[in-house]
Amino acid sequence: MTRVTIILMTALLNLSACNREQNKQELLLQYDSPARIWEETLPLGNGRIGMMPDGGVEQEMILLNDITMWSGSEDPEALNPEAIEYLPIIRQLLLDGNNLEAQKLMYEHFRCGGQGSAFGSGKDAPFGSFQMVGELHITHKYREGDSIRNYQRELSLNDAIASTSFIAGSTTYTREYLASHSDDLLLIRIAADRKEAVTFDLKLSRPERATIMLEEKGLRMEGQ
Repeated sequence: MTRVTIILMTALLNLSACNREQNKQELLLQYDSPARIWEETLPLGNGRIGMMPDGGVEQEMILLNDITMWSGSEDPEALNPEAIEYLPIIRQLLLDGNNLEAQKLMYEHFRCGGQGSAFGSGKDAPFGSFQMVGELHITHKYREGDSIRNYQRELSLNDAIASTSFIAGSTTYTREYLASHSDDLLLIRIAADRKEAVTFDLKLSRPERATIMLEEKGLRMEGQ
């Protein structure tokens, strides 16, 4: 069973406590606007699960991934038992520097039967394809008439932490995103420097084959 745990935390931001000492060697990717397309989102992962927040001010979308989310299944026709017989031969050819001959044998004998990956359309064949887990949509709410300024979105390559910060009206908002390896979960921290300033709605979705349920401790997605 695929399991992705996401923890959202809210807090009153203490600016004096959160100011980090600037490291001259700190490596940062910085942007002054939310991501407009998927390629502009900031990737975070721990080797198994990951997320890509777009940093939207009012409507934020966070793409969720899990390494085991594969749409395919076992296909007996895809098995090629003769491939293993050529493996030691190919290895020796590579050790001897005969790369082209090794490549030729790979093409001839390391091929699966059946539809295989369907020439790039694996999702429509038993082979399957990698798919996202789903999308986490966060609708952030602010006081009516508050204008947005000083927007900044960044990814620290030193700490593997992404963040979004801006001022709405007179309130400073900060969001931090982390994929923990030790705890194997995704964390999102939403903070403001004014009490009761953090308000949002959550929605979890997936394009197909999924059921979303509201439970006492959060949102749950099931499917196969």
